[in-house]
Amino acid sequence: MVGCETEGTFGLTLYERQQIFIGGKREGSTETVSDTEVRGTLTIVDPENEDIQTMVGCETEGTFGLTLYERQQIFIGGKREGSTETVSDTEVRGTLTHEICHMALHLVYNNYGKPYPMHDVVVVKKSQYEKVIEDTKKRYENLHHVIKRAFEYETEKELIVRVPHIIAIYPSFADGVSYLQNNAPELFKFFKDEVIPNMNVYAQDATPGIDAMKIG
Repeated sequence: MVGCETEGTFGLTLYERQQIFIGGKREGSTETVSDTEVRGTLTIVDPENEDIQTMVGCETEGTFGLTLYERQQIFIGGKREGSTETVSDTEVRGTLTHEICHMALHLVYNNYGKPYPMHDVVVVKKSQYEKVIEDTKKRYENLHHVIKRAFEYETEKELIVRVPHIIAIYPSFADGVSYLQNNAPELFKFFKDEVIPNMNVYAQDATPGIDAMKIG
């Protein structure tokens, strides 16, 4: 998961703290659980559909994953139509990792998925990240389609989560890292050197009410 093999344990810690529900049931259980029983970050997976429309109750056709920061909820479409089981599982794993990273970034920086504090007084990290976006966009033609899509949405939120997303869909961790180092080196370096250390501080030392301004 995010960070568990990148000089830290944050992703594993976050994953362990989550409650995952598949088709309305807690993972590994056959009992349906009501919303009132849920505490902490919640991931809900629809195993029968590729998009999340039936779970969120509004028009989201074609949306494979969604993170609601304030409610600490993640919704995942649990299959991909027209794909083999192996390809479907790989794509879903990428989406799950992607959305977990969105939530992790919000918990660490309290900035709705952006990889720097909302009140970054000296704007150092924000400026660094803006340069990363600029440098990565210059490589656009040779980028994996997963990374390219970040430039179609809110790039500040979407680009950074492509790092764990790419790693999750490659055959091995080493393959994913190698791709990023060769094709999006500035992005990978920022994630490894700036984001992962902050995540580890949060996971290891923070209380649930930590002031996010102290991170970064």
